[in-house]
Amino acid sequence: MPDAWSTITRGDYANMFLAGLFDGHWCWRGGLAVRVSNLFDARCLFVPMSVKALRVTRAFELGAKCDTWGSGDLAMEARATLASHGRPEAAPTQPTIEQCTAWLWLGAVPAGLISGMKRCIEMPAVAALDMHVEEEQFVADDSIRTVHNIEVFLCWFIPSVVFAAASGLASSSLETYYPIIVYAAFTLLGLGYLLCLHVISLMLRRYLAGRTTVFPFWYIFLGVALSVALVLSVCFARLNYSKNMLASETLHRLAMASNVDPATDSSSRYLDIGRVEFAPGAQIDVGKYIGFKNSDLYCVAPITNKNATKAPASYDYWAVGLNCCDQNGFRCGEYDKPSARSGVRLLNEEQRQFYVLAVKEAEATFGITATTPLFFFWVEDANALQKSWKDKAMQYWLLACLTFTAFMFVATVAGVVYFESFYVTFW
Repeated sequence: MPDAWSTITRGDYANMFLAGLFDGHWCWRGGLAVRVSNLFDARCLFVPMSVKALRVTRAFELGAKCDTWGSGDLAMEARATLASHGRPEAAPTQPTIEQCTAWLWLGAVPAGLISGMKRCIEMPAVAALDMHVEEEQFVADDSIRTVHNIEVFLCWFIPSVVFAAASGLASSSLETYYPIIVYAAFTLLGLGYLLCLHVISLMLRRYLAGRTTVFPFWYIFLGVALSVALVLSVCFARLNYSKNMLASETLHRLAMASNVDPATDSSSRYLDIGRVEFAPGAQIDVGKYIGFKNSDLYCVAPITNKNATKAPASYDYWAVGLNCCDQNGFRCGEYDKPSARSGVRLLNEEQRQFYVLAVKEAEATFGITATTPLFFFWVEDANALQKSWKDKAMQYWLLACLTFTAFMFVATVAGVVYFESFYVTFW
């Protein structure tokens, strides 16, 4: 008999599957039962990524163990169909459980999931006799459900790398010194992201058009993961940069001064300094500290020179700290180190206004004058403090990368579980 060809798309599979449940002929293809035009000599074309053909050379046997409520019995219809082709003995009236089990659709569709299959108590049984594969590289439907290790690895690895690269670039000092490198890197990341979205769009349209039965699950997973990685990396990088790197970079751009005598040198000469080393004898005058309360306690104390013969005309240099003073004294910075006589400039403008108010309160309390107050964190080594801010930014970045990598691992495992548990091959 001449071959009967039927090119079957994803939509055809669903429609023919439902229609073929109750009448007509069947072609059994590695786990899927579909209706074809010729019972004895049929060829099913299945298109996952390339055309694969299965040739059925002899009659089919259909059997089912069904509840008889409704409009008919699958076993009766199957027997009648085969009888019309001269094979009345081919369809058993009541197949055994072993036969039904051997004839399953390999678990592709649970019983009762699709309207019409609720007729069956057991899984409908569909089988073919004397089948052979014409193409050596025939792909069974189970391969569509297979989780490929490389896909899973890339869906975990690529977003993790993108997060690390984007957050590292955006929270580093490279933008200050090598902006072209940073802009070029983000341009490449953006183009790669757009290319990924384009590929996902193509795969999804290909699936919706019925040119493949493979739902692009891992493509969509990768696209969502990349989107999350980019958004979170930018948010984290801005926060990390503003909290840690910004102060360090600002200090680097400001001037440095050494041997500054707080008793005689006017602060107007050093408005642009970020780090300062005071002259020998410089110390915090803890007897004139004040705390200004505004939710937090803004503590200030003047920096003086113990070797000075008289009090300065203007107290222009102030040691500051947050929530580090009370009725027991001033304990801000490295106040208890005799060798400490350096300062790192306060750069937070929001905090500075409250320190100014604290100085005004100190002026009124102690009867002193502060013409142009400059605020410093009292430290032993200003360069070490600046470096500690960079180190903290690096530590936060590493912690964020590890956290996101762990998050992606959990998300990928969840994706594998979902894919294996709920993905229906032809739907």
